[in-house]
Amino acid sequence: IHASGAAVPRELPRVFNFGRSYDWRLFSRQLPRGDMVLYMGYLRYPRGTVNGVLRRGCDAVVVCVDPGETNERKTHIRGCWKNYDTVIDLPDYPIRVLPSSGVVQTPQWYSLMAEMLAAQRAKPAAKPPR
Repeated sequence: IHASGAAVPRELPRVFNFGRSYDWRLFSRQLPRGDMVLYMGYLRYPRGTVNGVLRRGCDAVVVCVDPGETNERKTHIRGCWKNYDTVIDLPDYPIRVLPSSGVVQTPQWYSLMAEMLAAQRAKPAAKPPR
């Protein structure tokens, strides 16, 4: 899941984006062993999704507020905002606006994209078959 409008560098052609209603069951059956799933969440830790990723032999990086485990196959980046984190009251407007999560997650997203791109560029080029 990614922030709406967030760009993926074209050099990362295997990065797939899903919105709030992504079909994890379908995708999880096609996820190649050794891949990594980046879950840009909001509040809740996606325990079921992470467990499914690990069962497929993949790694997971999760960004959300809830606590979650971290080990050599799971990286968890905790959000620093409170639940439903809007911060501004506008006169005569029915809801608060400007969620700090969107402000914070934008640099998180682009930092993670930069790290993925750097890791890909550091890999030796595959040798063509003979």
